[in-house]
Amino acid sequence: MSRDLPQTLRRLADPVFRPADEAVVEAPGLRGLDGPLAGGNVRVDRYAANHVELTVITDGKAFLASSEPLYPGWTVRVNGKPAEFLMTNGAFRGLFLGPGASRVVMTYRPVAFAVLATLSSLSFLLVLGVIIYERRSSRKHLGRIGQL
Repeated sequence: MSRDLPQTLRRLADPVFRPADEAVVEAPGLRGLDGPLAGGNVRVDRYAANHVELTVITDGKAFLASSEPLYPGWTVRVNGKPAEFLMTNGAFRGLFLGPGASRVVMTYRPVAFAVLATLSSLSFLLVLGVIIYERRSSRKHLGRIGQL
């Protein structure tokens, strides 16, 4: 465990660090992880640029470390429930898993995309509102002209 990026980088640079066997996880307030973690098996069920599905089977509490970056916009669900990614080895996705079989689904939705989609929807509704208002105003104006 690491409390921040500088400590993580120091631990990664330490000659005794074994990246094939261990990971440095940034989780400053995380407690209750005394003792060793279990190993397990990972099967990739689906892999796409913005969607990854895994089946993970562990013998006990375990940590799944990915070699893929943890960009804003990535979310994860474990057995259908939201879970939390932890920064692992200074740049990558990682998460704790309970014992047994876990279905891990990682999905990427860019934060900028969500903002742009919201702005586009609001703009569309605004333009639609202006068009409806103008049409109603034009009909009222035409009705007054016809009465003269």
